[in-house]
Amino acid sequence: MTRPCCRSWRTRARAAAGLVAIALLAGTSVACLSLRGNSGPKNVVELARKLARERTNGSPRLDRLLAGPLRSQASTAEGRAALLAELRSIESMTPLELVSSQQHADGSGASTHVYTATASAHDPQGAVVRYRVTVRCAETIEHQHTDASKGVCRPDPSDPTLPEICDADTPSTDWDDVSEDCELTDLAPQAP
Repeated sequence: MTRPCCRSWRTRARAAAGLVAIALLAGTSVACLSLRGNSGPKNVVELARKLARERTNGSPRLDRLLAGPLRSQASTAEGRAALLAELRSIESMTPLELVSSQQHADGSGASTHVYTATASAHDPQGAVVRYRVTVRCAETIEHQHTDASKGVCRPDPSDPTLPEICDADTPSTDWDDVSEDCELTDLAPQAP
């Protein structure tokens, strides 16, 4: 059973994407946006680009968004400077497409998804450069349970000698809480 108040990451990401876009257009900082958990693949790319544009050399928050070759690249000063320049130069990006999905062997129902997109940018000389953007997301599923609880009873305010007035009992509920932690794994130049 899916708990109605626990929306999927896709629903939360769609809602957050609009707020992030408004905040970015207004030039405000989006410090409350979570870096991990329920961030969704598109939000990870947008947040990495935003952090690259900040004057903090990408900050440690950017490091938490990187994995694979990009984490290695960002570990040196020259590599980090090049990565930040590439992220800053991106002007547009095609929608992310799911290219692979693999179920975890532990039987939990969790899976790993890999998404790619093509980003367009201009190099310092003004030539158009295209990058293949790769994002890896690890989906986790946690089974949640809430025990039943008895409704609260209180004396009738109009006449305490009458039977108590009781709220309805709350039944037990079970649901699966799905979250997706995404990392930017590659930003590879493509041949023209």
